[in-house]
Amino acid sequence: MRRVAVSPGAGDSLLGDVCEAGVDAYVTADMRHHPASEHLEDGGPALVIGSHYATESPWVAMAAKRISEAARERGLNLDVCASTRVTEPWHGHLSTKEEQ
Repeated sequence: MRRVAVSPGAGDSLLGDVCEAGVDAYVTADMRHHPASEHLEDGGPALVIGSHYATESPWVAMAAKRISEAARERGLNLDVCASTRVTEPWHGHLSTKEEQ
């Protein structure tokens, strides 16, 4: 694998752009069944689908820091807070393998 495209949150609307970018895999979330299956049938890059929260949460603190720094550089007094609230609705896992 050489090139990976990443779109946090729901990313099926970007499938066309991903194909045009010539990537090997696309990491995103909230992929709908038909767009995903049609994308793969058409020979599009591999899909790695996470949950909405899991694909967005890693960059929130970094984004808050960058916004705060950009505001400070422009002389703006901006109070930036990054939420730490976990909004992941998926708390369980059901195995498709037989329990032993």
